[in-house]
Amino acid sequence: MMPRLIRWSGLIALMWAWSLQAQDTHDSAGSESGAVQDCGTSEPARELAGLILRSDKQQHPRLRCHRVLAQLAAQKARALAESNRISHSVNHEFPNQQLLRGGLKLPVTYPVIGNQVESILGGGRTPLHAFKLFMDSPRHKAHLMGETDFMKKQDWLGVGYYHDPKGLHEDYWVVYITELRP
Repeated sequence: MMPRLIRWSGLIALMWAWSLQAQDTHDSAGSESGAVQDCGTSEPARELAGLILRSDKQQHPRLRCHRVLAQLAAQKARALAESNRISHSVNHEFPNQQLLRGGLKLPVTYPVIGNQVESILGGGRTPLHAFKLFMDSPRHKAHLMGETDFMKKQDWLGVGYYHDPKGLHEDYWVVYITELRP
């Protein structure tokens, strides 16, 4: 009983901290700075974020880093590894649901059970290799590079990475790019 109580109290403290950050910025985006260190919770994630941000094919007019998106992306990358499969609905939760549960406010036009925000990849030994694999997929490339009018409105970025040497893919990558409401 005690470990469960500790986990819940830790989660409540984390949610409280996130709410304070959101209040400080007067924006549901909360904890954004645009700095690459806020794009990922690990060095490989930040490196992939840098490749996405600096690509000469980048068409998002104002893509910025978001710490909470990065944290949620890292959680999803770990969930992919633990489930040993690549699925947008791992653990029966869709990407939009995960971001909403994480306290972010998505546009009202984004369905709760849907995915307008996530690109995932199993494999890719390095950030550059993962970037190339994403770019070889037309749908992932369109999302990461903002190739449609809908995607150009998405201006927040968070990247997650998880390495599991015993996993089917070993390397798991999650990229969230979304628009957020105030």
